[in-house]
Amino acid sequence: AKLLGTTELIINGTPMEDKLWKTKKNKGILDYLLLNYDSKVSRDTLMHIFWPEADSKAAAVSLRTAIYQIRKLLQEHGVTTTGQHALIQDRGDGFIVPAADWLELDLEQFQTLEKQLEKTDDQQPQTIDMLEKMLALYRGDIHETGDYGNNLRILQEKLRHAFEKAGLRLSEIYINKKQHQQAERVLQHVLSIEPYSEEVCLELIRLYQEQGLHSKATALYNSFKERVTRDLGVESE
Repeated sequence: AKLLGTTELIINGTPMEDKLWKTKKNKGILDYLLLNYDSKVSRDTLMHIFWPEADSKAAAVSLRTAIYQIRKLLQEHGVTTTGQHALIQDRGDGFIVPAADWLELDLEQFQTLEKQLEKTDDQQPQTIDMLEKMLALYRGDIHETGDYGNNLRILQEKLRHAFEKAGLRLSEIYINKKQHQQAERVLQHVLSIEPYSEEVCLELIRLYQEQGLHSKATALYNSFKERVTRDLGVESE
């Protein structure tokens, strides 16, 4: 399952199209359970997020219906929905998507790579591959179907920082190897996903200047300044 950027559930190599979901909330509930992979999410939490205006009885009925519809759709696509290997398991006052060898989450893979890279140095051959994989996994912020609260916002900020840090580290490795086109590719990729990152923009400008590409450096500076002023209302120095 892909949670970073546009959410996507992939079953046996085939993405599940959005039109198959009975409601957006159904997909959102599964996304939220996957986001909290291997941790129980209470019924109250789900009702508060997805039916904030409803009274408790109506919200409980809506949640029960939604879980039924989600399981039915998953079962139609070959996903186990009953027993100890079920994707969504009922834990009384809540639900959980338990850890399973067959379940791959881009968020978990991203965070695992981040931890592994803390123990590697830039001279090790696997470092470049790990950083490339980490950058490929991150496609943007986690999409919210409801108000997921401050915990998600904190997580989002940590993920953005880790993504930018990985990009800057990888570009530096390529620069040290005199592979300037690769460094440019990496920094452009990071900036395409995090277009307001001043640190990444400045690093790319510095790379252009060191290669004597002053017109490209100036064009990037002007476009970045215009974008930040237009979209964020902030004057960039």
